Amino acid sequence: MAHLPNLRTCTRASAGGVAIVAVTLLAGCDQSQSLRAQCGRDARAFTAAYVAEFRRTQPNYQSNMLSHYNTRDYRCYAELEFTSSPWAGPLGSYQMRIFDVDENRQKGILQQQTELKVDGKTVVSVCLVGGARCTSAVEWDALVKPYMDQ
Repeated sequence: MAHLPNLRTCTRASAGGVAIVAVTLLAGCDQSQSLRAQCGRDARAFTAAYVAEFRRTQPNYQSNMLSHYNTRDYRCYAELEFTSSPWAGPLGSYQMRIFDVDENRQKGILQQQTELKVDGKTVVSVCLVGGARCTSAVEWDALVKPYMDQ
Protein backbone atom coordinates (compact mmCIF):
# COMPACT_ATOMS: atom_id res chain seq x y z
CA MET A 1 0.00 0.00 0.00
CA ALA A 2 3.01 2.26 -0.30
CA HIS A 3 1.55 3.65 -3.55
CA LEU A 4 -1.32 5.32 -1.56
CA PRO A 5 0.59 7.60 0.83
CA ASN A 6 -2.35 9.93 1.55
CA LEU A 7 -4.73 7.19 2.60
CA ARG A 8 -3.99 7.54 6.30
CA THR A 9 -4.67 11.28 6.31
CA CYS A 10 -8.27 10.62 5.28
CA THR A 11 -9.17 7.26 6.79
CA ARG A 12 -8.16 4.90 9.55
CA ALA A 13 -7.59 1.97 7.23
CA SER A 14 -5.20 -0.69 8.44
CA ALA A 15 -1.95 -1.18 6.59
CA GLY A 16 -3.06 -4.73 5.79
CA GLY A 17 -6.12 -3.68 3.72
CA VAL A 18 -6.41 -4.86 0.14
CA ALA A 19 -6.11 -2.44 -2.80
CA ILE A 20 -9.85 -2.50 -3.66
CA VAL A 21 -10.77 -1.52 -0.12
CA ALA A 22 -8.13 1.24 -0.19
CA VAL A 23 -9.56 2.69 -3.41
CA THR A 24 -13.05 2.64 -1.92
CA LEU A 25 -11.86 4.35 1.23
CA LEU A 26 -9.94 6.92 -0.79
CA ALA A 27 -13.07 7.67 -2.84
CA GLY A 28 -14.95 8.18 0.44
CA CYS A 29 -12.25 10.59 1.51
CA ASP A 30 -12.67 12.55 -1.74
CA GLN A 31 -16.41 12.78 -1.11
CA SER A 32 -15.83 13.98 2.45
CA GLN A 33 -13.37 16.61 1.21
CA SER A 34 -15.90 17.72 -1.38
CA LEU A 35 -18.60 18.07 1.28
CA ARG A 36 -16.24 20.08 3.50
CA ALA A 37 -15.36 22.36 0.60
CA GLN A 38 -19.06 22.86 -0.25
CA CYS A 39 -19.78 23.59 3.41
CA GLY A 40 -17.05 26.22 3.43
CA ARG A 41 -18.53 27.92 0.35
CA ASP A 42 -22.08 27.76 1.72
CA ALA A 43 -20.98 29.06 5.14
CA ARG A 44 -19.09 32.00 3.58
CA ALA A 45 -22.16 32.98 1.53
CA PHE A 46 -24.49 32.57 4.52
CA THR A 47 -22.29 34.50 6.93
CA ALA A 48 -21.57 37.31 4.45
CA ALA A 49 -25.31 38.03 4.26
CA TYR A 50 -25.77 37.63 8.02
CA VAL A 51 -22.82 39.86 8.90
CA ALA A 52 -23.98 42.56 6.48
CA GLU A 53 -27.40 42.62 8.14
CA PHE A 54 -25.84 42.52 11.64
CA ARG A 55 -23.59 45.49 10.83
CA ARG A 56 -26.55 47.60 9.72
CA THR A 57 -27.56 47.85 13.39
CA GLN A 58 -24.18 47.11 15.03
CA PRO A 59 -21.56 48.89 12.85
CA ASN A 60 -18.75 48.81 15.43
CA TYR A 61 -18.21 45.04 15.40
CA GLN A 62 -15.51 42.95 13.81
CA SER A 63 -16.35 39.38 12.85
CA ASN A 64 -14.68 36.02 12.26
CA MET A 65 -16.19 32.80 10.96
CA LEU A 66 -15.35 29.12 11.28
CA SER A 67 -17.21 26.50 9.26
CA HIS A 68 -17.35 22.75 9.75
CA TYR A 69 -19.02 19.89 7.90
CA ASN A 70 -20.25 17.53 10.63
CA THR A 71 -20.01 13.94 9.40
CA ARG A 72 -22.19 12.62 12.24
CA ASP A 73 -25.12 14.94 11.52
CA TYR A 74 -24.40 15.37 7.78
CA ARG A 75 -24.81 19.13 8.36
CA CYS A 76 -22.84 22.26 7.67
CA TYR A 77 -22.31 24.50 10.70
CA ALA A 78 -20.86 27.99 10.96
CA GLU A 79 -19.63 29.61 14.16
CA LEU A 80 -19.55 33.41 14.04
CA GLU A 81 -17.60 35.56 16.47
CA PHE A 82 -18.40 39.26 16.88
CA THR A 83 -16.15 41.59 18.87
CA SER A 84 -16.90 45.25 19.40
CA SER A 85 -14.24 47.63 18.14
CA PRO A 86 -12.11 49.36 20.78
CA TRP A 87 -13.67 52.73 19.94
CA ALA A 88 -17.22 51.43 20.50
CA GLY A 89 -17.25 52.34 24.20
CA PRO A 90 -15.83 51.46 27.61
CA LEU A 91 -17.60 48.10 27.90
CA GLY A 92 -16.44 45.75 25.16
CA SER A 93 -18.96 43.28 23.87
CA TYR A 94 -18.32 39.77 22.61
CA GLN A 95 -20.76 37.45 20.86
CA MET A 96 -20.56 33.93 19.49
CA ARG A 97 -23.31 32.42 17.40
CA ILE A 98 -23.57 28.99 15.85
CA PHE A 99 -25.74 28.30 12.82
CA ASP A 100 -26.98 25.28 10.94
CA VAL A 101 -26.17 26.63 7.48
CA ASP A 102 -28.26 23.99 5.69
CA GLU A 103 -31.42 25.04 7.56
CA ASN A 104 -30.51 28.76 7.86
CA ARG A 105 -31.15 28.47 11.60
CA GLN A 106 -29.34 29.72 14.67
CA LYS A 107 -28.45 26.90 17.08
CA GLY A 108 -26.93 28.97 19.86
CA ILE A 109 -25.68 32.30 21.16
CA LEU A 110 -23.17 33.53 23.71
CA GLN A 111 -23.20 37.24 24.55
CA GLN A 112 -21.03 38.87 27.18
CA GLN A 113 -19.60 42.22 28.20
CA THR A 114 -15.84 41.68 28.18
CA GLU A 115 -14.95 44.49 30.60
CA LEU A 116 -17.82 43.96 33.06
CA LYS A 117 -16.81 41.48 35.76
CA VAL A 118 -18.43 40.19 38.94
CA ASP A 119 -16.18 38.33 41.37
CA GLY A 120 -13.47 38.35 38.70
CA LYS A 121 -15.65 36.59 36.11
CA THR A 122 -16.90 38.09 32.86
CA VAL A 123 -20.63 38.73 32.95
CA VAL A 124 -22.53 36.57 30.46
CA SER A 125 -25.80 38.12 29.28
CA VAL A 126 -27.03 35.18 27.23
CA CYS A 127 -25.67 31.69 26.68
CA LEU A 128 -27.82 29.06 25.03
CA VAL A 129 -26.94 26.17 22.69
CA GLY A 130 -29.57 23.81 21.32
CA GLY A 131 -31.90 24.54 24.24
CA ALA A 132 -29.21 24.04 26.91
CA ARG A 133 -28.27 27.05 29.04
CA CYS A 134 -24.68 27.89 29.88
CA THR A 135 -23.01 30.47 32.10
CA SER A 136 -19.54 30.95 30.60
CA ALA A 137 -17.46 30.82 27.43
CA VAL A 138 -15.97 27.52 28.68
CA GLU A 139 -19.45 25.99 28.93
CA TRP A 140 -20.28 27.43 25.49
CA ASP A 141 -17.22 25.70 24.01
CA ALA A 142 -18.28 22.38 25.54
CA LEU A 143 -21.83 22.68 24.17
CA VAL A 144 -20.66 23.73 20.69
CA LYS A 145 -17.99 21.03 20.44
CA PRO A 146 -20.33 18.26 19.17
CA TYR A 147 -21.37 20.51 16.27
CA MET A 148 -17.89 21.70 15.32
CA ASP A 149 -15.69 18.65 16.04
CA GLN A 150 -17.49 15.61 14.62
